[in-house]
Amino acid sequence: VAAAPCGHLPSPDNALDSVNALIAHNVVGQAFRTEKQMREHYKRHADQCSKAF
Repeated sequence: VAAAPCGHLPSPDNALDSVNALIAHNVVGQAFRTEKQMREHYKRHADQCSKAF
């Protein structure tokens, strides 16, 4: 593990853990959001396609 240049960090390991937790939380949130948006998008797209034919 590289030494953290910032001396005010309590501990590089703890900081890394919290950053990883934050990233994981955000990624999960984004995945759910985009999946919902994608489903709505495809539903709308399917409606338009069925109207076109």
